Amino acid sequence: MQENQKLAAQMIDHFIVDLWRSNILYAAAKLDIADYLSIKPMKAEELAPFTNANADSLSRFLRALTTIGYAEKDEKQCFRLTPKGNLLRSNVSFSFKHVILFTNGDLYTLWSKLDQGVKSGKRVAESLYGVPFYDYINKRPNVLNNFCKAVKQVTRAFCQEIPQIYDFTQFKHIIDLAGNDGEFLSIVLAQATNAKGTVFDLEPVIEEARKNLAKTSVKDRCGFSIGNFLESVPADGDCYIIKSALDDYNDEDMLKILKNVRKQMKPSTKLLLCEIMLSELNEPDVNTQTDLFLFLLQNGKERTKQEWEQLIEQAYLRINNTIPTSSPFSFIIEVTL
Repeated sequence: MQENQKLAAQMIDHFIVDLWRSNILYAAAKLDIADYLSIKPMKAEELAPFTNANADSLSRFLRALTTIGYAEKDEKQCFRLTPKGNLLRSNVSFSFKHVILFTNGDLYTLWSKLDQGVKSGKRVAESLYGVPFYDYINKRPNVLNNFCKAVKQVTRAFCQEIPQIYDFTQFKHIIDLAGNDGEFLSIVLAQATNAKGTVFDLEPVIEEARKNLAKTSVKDRCGFSIGNFLESVPADGDCYIIKSALDDYNDEDMLKILKNVRKQMKPSTKLLLCEIMLSELNEPDVNTQTDLFLFLLQNGKERTKQEWEQLIEQAYLRINNTIPTSSPFSFIIEVTL
């Protein structure tokens, strides 16, 4: 009985209190707390006008934020940011502010519909929003902005090492399919100094890519192409990259994408899939939860090594090499004709 009591207490802490903590972080991001505290340490009554908040409620909120390690009180009883709290700011390297705003805000309702999705076997996003997910965000600039910046922040956190693990200097023209705002391509081109690159994505996303890459050192080597890889992909790449995009799609659509890429490949061309590869059953793997999220969002899925091999073979392609990274979210799968 005592063992069950301990287990119950542990589960409450892990599953309920963690949920509360994530909501505290969402509120902090939404209220721009870190951006204001980065100006100078403040007491709650001083910070309240900036956040348009009630001073007493804000004081209680900041107290909770300190207990989870994102703020602290100084000797003058003012609140200041900790190193973790600093990463909630908008414009710092490795910020995760928009990851929180997107997952805990724009997509929060999705998880409450998980039981509905499990029963129906169908994606929940379309019934929730009335249209497919990407159609929904493309018509809502604020949500699209959070999405693009969230993907960028995840890329910065987890994908910096990929150009160090894989040699991109062998290529002349690197095309990043579903390349979002071009952040990953800019990381790759910084290593492949003799290559040019192209970001390929839907029109609203390409506008974000133009703005983002204009600020980088590789801007003069970047081009842009508007389209949908379910329909076709650009020609003339000797390297095609798809990063964290194929898991948005079911097997039928993924096969369609792979075949579209194959049409543009030559014997020397390489397709690099930077994607999740699920571990074997009963091994701890956070990506089983990512898999459920993608199911709710797009009817997408994460895949095991065997599933990747089968689909790539069905597209008349072959896996040449599989390279693990230190991130739980990425394997590099090198594919050739």
